[in-house]
Amino acid sequence: MQNDANHRQLPSLSLGISNFSKLRRGNKIYVDKTAFVYKLAREEGFYFLSRPRRFGKSLLVSTFESLFKDGLKDFTGLAIEKVWSDTTYPVIHLDFTECRIFSSFGEFKQSFDLMLRKAVYDAGFALPSFDEQAGLTTVPSLFEEFLKRQTKPTVILIDEYDAPLNQTLNNKDLFDLVENELFKFFDILKRRSSDLRFLFITGISKYKNLGIFSGANFVDDLSLYTDFGTLLGYTEDEVKQYFFPYLEKAAHTLNLSPEACLSRMKKFYDGYCFDENAATHVFTPWSTMNFLQKPQRGFQNYWYDSAGTPSVLLNYLKDHSLKDPRAYGHDIVVNLDMLKSYKQVNKLQDEAVLFQTGYLSIKKRLGPKMLVLNYPDEEISDSMSSLYAESITDETQRSKLYTSIINDRPPELIKSLNAVLLAIPYQKYPIDNEYALQAVLAVVIKACGFAVIAEHINALGRSDLEINAVRRYLVLELKFARNDEQASHLLEEAKKQMRKHL
Repeated sequence: MQNDANHRQLPSLSLGISNFSKLRRGNKIYVDKTAFVYKLAREEGFYFLSRPRRFGKSLLVSTFESLFKDGLKDFTGLAIEKVWSDTTYPVIHLDFTECRIFSSFGEFKQSFDLMLRKAVYDAGFALPSFDEQAGLTTVPSLFEEFLKRQTKPTVILIDEYDAPLNQTLNNKDLFDLVENELFKFFDILKRRSSDLRFLFITGISKYKNLGIFSGANFVDDLSLYTDFGTLLGYTEDEVKQYFFPYLEKAAHTLNLSPEACLSRMKKFYDGYCFDENAATHVFTPWSTMNFLQKPQRGFQNYWYDSAGTPSVLLNYLKDHSLKDPRAYGHDIVVNLDMLKSYKQVNKLQDEAVLFQTGYLSIKKRLGPKMLVLNYPDEEISDSMSSLYAESITDETQRSKLYTSIINDRPPELIKSLNAVLLAIPYQKYPIDNEYALQAVLAVVIKACGFAVIAEHINALGRSDLEINAVRRYLVLELKFARNDEQASHLLEEAKKQMRKHL
């Protein structure tokens, strides 16, 4: 009973809280990242950081806002408290998600201007008035004049700068108009850089034509720096340091030791690497805290439902297909420059988009220029199977396949598998050999929620597919026939193989 009482008194998790001051004043668990914050904020600097959704970008921006606006008011007991000695500054916090929903350029311009006005007002200031003679004819021009008139350098924090662009990836004309408007805004920041104390920009994607990534040392891109590889996300040591009571509770709930529970957590939620040397890796905060809050649900996929289908990926996929499902789970070797460089929207590469949205992670570095990418963890492996399955099948087909597997009805299972295969568009995903057949079926079955093993070799032989359906275990022998005569022959061959190893 004493353990249960202790568990009820655990400090609260900060799940879903992106406001630093609210988190600290609410006595929530905060994984102390302020040593990184100090390293960035101690001197004048202009920075960009790319990370997937649900990795804590907004909380980091809010942390900078609290520091520059209110000093150490909310930093008691944190690493930065002992070393920070700077004063406070005017802080303008721009959240570009506030202007991401629009159907025309006019709507975007209206919401963008409103965002600028609101951010200045929330900071306790007001924009100057329109003045045609002085050239102050647009809200961005008023914003530039505001920066010029400040008596102290201004801190500008921009969260999700690419949100409006990510909504228009499948509408080139609208994308170009929005991109041009954002270019003019960031050009203002470049011109007024001498009026800024600090500039920090977050986003998911990297677009070339915005001006923020060009010019001599205007913005320093931290996204792949080893020194900041663990700026967002939790290291294993941080999980043990800050969440150990929750880890113990989860282990008790699942009848595991804390060590075994952590090992399972690492398999499902760890493995994200954002540094070019592949020297560090982190747990995703969203999934980690969801699991620790609800351990009775087991190791669920929290990524796909809440963060795994960001607009940048969904809109990109409207005009692009995923790579062949045969690539599922295989290492991908890419050039480091592909992840570092900034592309025009029509030159985006699948691997870069999947990396930026969190579906691929750095696994190792091969020499000076090459990186190996793959899925970071089991959660993303499951999410990718869902993405693939949704691109080649519909919900009804997957539902029938799921039912036929759990009900142990072989004729129904064969019928469902054939229905899946017949529905796959040949032009996109040609199934012209046994390996392609195996890869597609494995992805779809995994997306139905079953553990799937392909090419399993043991002392008795090799299976093509094995399905763990909890109450039963299915072994599938696959053959690829090009005509009816070949099908009959291969069917008999498959029967002999299966009988031989029973």
